[in-house]
Amino acid sequence: MINKKSLITLVILLIIIPSFVIAKSDIWYYQPSPQGLIGVSKPTITWVFESIGNNEITDVDIIIDEDLHDGFYNERTKSISFTPLQPLEIGEHEATIIVYFNNKTKIKKTFTFTIDDNVIDKLEEIKSIEEVKKVINKYRKIIGLKDVKFNNKLNMAALYHSKYILENNEVSHYEYNKESMLYTGEQPWDRTNYFNYTSPVIAENIHTIKSHQQAVVDWMNSVYHRLPLINPVLTEIGYGYSSDEEKYANVLELGAPTFNGHDEQIIMYPVDGQKHIPLTWRNNEKPNPLRYFNNTKDSTGYPVTLSVFGEGIKGLKIHTAKIIQDENKVKSFILVPKVEDYEVIESIYFKADENLNSSIAIIPVDKLKANTEYTVVVKGKIIYTDDREEEFNKEWSFITGNGNFIFDYKKNKEQLNIYLDKEEIFLTQKPYIEDGTTMIPIREFCESMGINVKWRPMDKGIILRSNDLIVEMNVDS
Repeated sequence: MINKKSLITLVILLIIIPSFVIAKSDIWYYQPSPQGLIGVSKPTITWVFESIGNNEITDVDIIIDEDLHDGFYNERTKSISFTPLQPLEIGEHEATIIVYFNNKTKIKKTFTFTIDDNVIDKLEEIKSIEEVKKVINKYRKIIGLKDVKFNNKLNMAALYHSKYILENNEVSHYEYNKESMLYTGEQPWDRTNYFNYTSPVIAENIHTIKSHQQAVVDWMNSVYHRLPLINPVLTEIGYGYSSDEEKYANVLELGAPTFNGHDEQIIMYPVDGQKHIPLTWRNNEKPNPLRYFNNTKDSTGYPVTLSVFGEGIKGLKIHTAKIIQDENKVKSFILVPKVEDYEVIESIYFKADENLNSSIAIIPVDKLKANTEYTVVVKGKIIYTDDREEEFNKEWSFITGNGNFIFDYKKNKEQLNIYLDKEEIFLTQKPYIEDGTTMIPIREFCESMGINVKWRPMDKGIILRSNDLIVEMNVDS
């Protein structure tokens, strides 16, 4: 199995969905943006409404530093926006948005933002790392979700934070060194706001591995970091990568261009009928989801998650959560959301997790059996912000792999993908076929699985060592 325990650090994602504020009995809105420190000279002023009831917006005035402008209201996204034609000066600015309704009422919001001394007149177009998007969308296709696409503002936020991580030797979602030239905001939403990404719904994943693709695979195989990748609302991404000789920083920003009007979806992973599921998961996520349990193992069975995505969801009450194999219950660690005003009855294997909102995780205690069908059963209630409760009952199955490598030919027969339990192994040097022989870069391939590779120059020998197993080979033998 792949052993990356010593090679990577996964850092918990952060996601913010700000509370909307009631202005009138049937009008709900989010806080306008931008606010705080801004790094662009012509920021788009935005105000998003959750609902305007039966009202109609007839006019919008936007005042920036006493200059009056006409705002634009987009009915589809329920958002107001305005972008200055001329750059704003460095320093603090005051903005006021006045919204007029057909019933002759109006609402007004005043806020401030500060144009940074290191302001950017025009964002540079960053070359996107396409393989990241490709791997994320591979998983989203399996689930049946819309593909993600790159957003350059998110790319900028991710790139600057990856550089900040290396400069300050600080793998974190927070930036505390305000004196750094790379400082763009303390928290993820501050940094996306700095580059004028106007959506308030943001998630961030961090990894310290060399391979971009493998970073995505590791996120997907974990618990907390999987959730933003399978969130239907988060359809825009930015990716930043920085490295020196010994350290690597991968930062993934995910944003929601629209975050209202989405249908409710219950998403399970692995999905129903999915095959070649890995047998184990190495507990390399930070914080470790198993911190609630008295677990000292380096690995467990592969995590199973169920998430409910949609508007107005407060949390989940879980009555039943189990994995079954051949009519026998699989011993598992179970994590459920902490829900306000609802006490979770915890046990040795059943705990409430403050990092889960509308998701649960079932983590088998032991390695799963190869080539075996498992059935998952989850029953409970969805709790809504208006105190409604709806029951749900989900049952689905998946089949594990056998632990052997699968070589999958693409349309171009000279290129190969390498899989272990349907977990793709990504190599800098691509495998290829030469005269009917499959050629694989042995050092990178073996080291990706935690196998030590040593070159013996005297006789062109290769020594592979993993725990108590030693294999010796010679070139051209």
